[in-house]
Amino acid sequence: MYDFREINSEYILTTTIGNSLGLESSLEVIYSIKAGYRSFDEDFMFSIDRKRIKLNAKKQDSYALVDQMMQRIGDALYPVDLIVSSDAKILNVKNFEEVLNRWNSEVDNILTDSYSLPVKRYIDMAKPNMTDKKNFLKAFSRQTFIQIFFRDTNDEFFWFTTKGLTDVFSHDTVRVEKTGSNKQTVYFETVEEWGNECSFEYVFSEFGDIISVNGAIKSIDENSDSVIKNVSLCINNDKREVKKTNKIVSFFLD
Repeated sequence: MYDFREINSEYILTTTIGNSLGLESSLEVIYSIKAGYRSFDEDFMFSIDRKRIKLNAKKQDSYALVDQMMQRIGDALYPVDLIVSSDAKILNVKNFEEVLNRWNSEVDNILTDSYSLPVKRYIDMAKPNMTDKKNFLKAFSRQTFIQIFFRDTNDEFFWFTTKGLTDVFSHDTVRVEKTGSNKQTVYFETVEEWGNECSFEYVFSEFGDIISVNGAIKSIDENSDSVIKNVSLCINNDKREVKKTNKIVSFFLD
């Protein structure tokens, strides 16, 4: 899948959630991605950083205090360094101890400076995800950006949480089309019982990095109302650097 030696790119993830009454919320997140091929192990190291968040088109300083604290807790996870196979499978978290120490330090600061019962409850819910590398990777891998970015056509499931409910989608249909000389479009489509639907369109470059993703997840909530989550991931073309793989494998290239 991956056919690059290095990438240094920026992506914009936009998600909107609505129901039969209209739009409920929107979220925009900017991520920076740096990756390099490790010829000795024949895998890649991806360094992921979360640069900016806008909730309902508002900047962080205009959020409610609880929202600001939750963002601080989430931001403390980054940067995360992942070891990834050439077919986009996450193999390991290289800097878990660093992530854990940073997260614990930020949690202590928040509980000291900005304690509130809702924030305390949120931290208590998140703590089991930080007990060890395995639990962290399991939780981290279910973030929308991670699920979308590290996806191969052979992956079996999508997991998406909407309004606190998690839906699991298996791929019923996958088709691949060439869209031009240097791009490939992959379509995932699935329909589950209870009327849940999921469809995604991926566009990859000739190097295997993602150019854009557009998707929609339709779920039925506890009130039997239809909830639609639209997801868009696009690369910032002004901040995209790609170096093609050097086919010569050598210790001196690492």
